[in-house]
Amino acid sequence: MPPTTTLIPNPTKTVVIQSPLPITTVLSRLDSILHKQASLDIMRKLSTVQTQQELESAVGGVTQGQDFLFFTQFPHHRLLSIHDNNGTSSPSPSKPKPQLFLYTIGNPLLAQRIIRLNPLAAGHIPPRILVAEIQPEDDINGDNKSGTLHPPTPIHPPSTTTDNSNTPLAAIPLNKGTVISYTLPSSVMLQSPFALGVGLRPDHMDWTALRSEVMALDDKLEKLVGRVMSVEEGDWEVKENANAKELTARI
Repeated sequence: MPPTTTLIPNPTKTVVIQSPLPITTVLSRLDSILHKQASLDIMRKLSTVQTQQELESAVGGVTQGQDFLFFTQFPHHRLLSIHDNNGTSSPSPSKPKPQLFLYTIGNPLLAQRIIRLNPLAAGHIPPRILVAEIQPEDDINGDNKSGTLHPPTPIHPPSTTTDNSNTPLAAIPLNKGTVISYTLPSSVMLQSPFALGVGLRPDHMDWTALRSEVMALDDKLEKLVGRVMSVEEGDWEVKENANAKELTARI
């Protein structure tokens, strides 16, 4: 029997958050929340687990009550620098490229619940987030322009809002800072393979449960990014825990 191809239309949504915080601050916060150092051995641990209890212990031992752990980090800006250095005849080195990191993060326990309900969702697990440095254009192109920071928009905005502030929602000049972007999970994980006739069968087709899990993942990612990109005073403090000093956000 020849292979068949199914084209599934997805109204993919990309979330983009901008902050005037320097990328070094954002990366430091992100690595702290994701327990990056403690996560470095997680793949080896996951490859040896045999029971649900062992899985929960391996993940919980890293996350320590947080939602996500660290898997990988790839510095895409290095590829751009290599291309420039090899492609120019100028003896002077290329100007440093704005930093551009792709993080792969996740939580195997969250993934497990979603994949059981929709095996196709595994193609978008674990989530990835892109962390990009904003530089003034005069640093890159010799111009004297700046970026622009727009007020954040809730991913799932309420139907009605009350704004007691007299401050207009105007664009804020942004000379330097950081952008984080990621694909909104609910825009790609809620396609039912069973309903579409794809030969993948979930353990139990429960649309309500699937939607609940995926929308919760949306909220967890929004919370994570909001924490690392926050510019409000008092949002962050250094707390001492039993293992080490850790940058921790107050929510």
